[in-house]
Amino acid sequence: MLETIIKLLEQYSYPLIFFGTMVDQSGVPVFIIMAGVFCSTGKIEATSGFITIMVALIISDFLLLYLGNYIKRYKWGYSKLLPTFLVLFFNKYGGKVVRIGAHTISKNQLLFYIFSKHLPGVGKVVPMFVGYTGKSKLKAMLLFTIGNLIYGSIFYFIGFVVGTAVINHSLIIGLAMVLAFGLIYLLFAKKVEDINY
Repeated sequence: MLETIIKLLEQYSYPLIFFGTMVDQSGVPVFIIMAGVFCSTGKIEATSGFITIMVALIISDFLLLYLGNYIKRYKWGYSKLLPTFLVLFFNKYGGKVVRIGAHTISKNQLLFYIFSKHLPGVGKVVPMFVGYTGKSKLKAMLLFTIGNLIYGSIFYFIGFVVGTAVINHSLIIGLAMVLAFGLIYLLFAKKVEDINY
């Protein structure tokens, strides 16, 4: 059974890495680490694996950025594309969350654009909040891409070097990343706040 699963993973490694990275892309990314492990064992080519990761991260940021823009423009109440219960739920709760998130990010854009992926759960919503603010999409995508390069490179390399040990200790690593971001935020937030975008 395990041999069959391993063969399937090896056979479909690139699509699995691509779609897995699109879904699981904040905190400790299992699929990016898996790509590093596959690279270290010779199951995938190093450059192709890294390009697959970067394309998945950039596409997911792009889609979430435009989802935030869609929320801002159409307020979800007028959309025929969404089920009624989702529109009602968003109108009651979601709008406040998105406005608060967009406001928080707009005060310290550079920090959130580049380092949001390192925080468990946060990297998935920051592009949406940025899209909601209506800021320059080109500049946002460039900064997200810089953040993606840092994020993807770190965990791809970690997967290559130490592999599954990172996955086993992902809770501790995730907490350490939250603390590190909090420290960076406290030290640099006021300085970065004055920069105009």
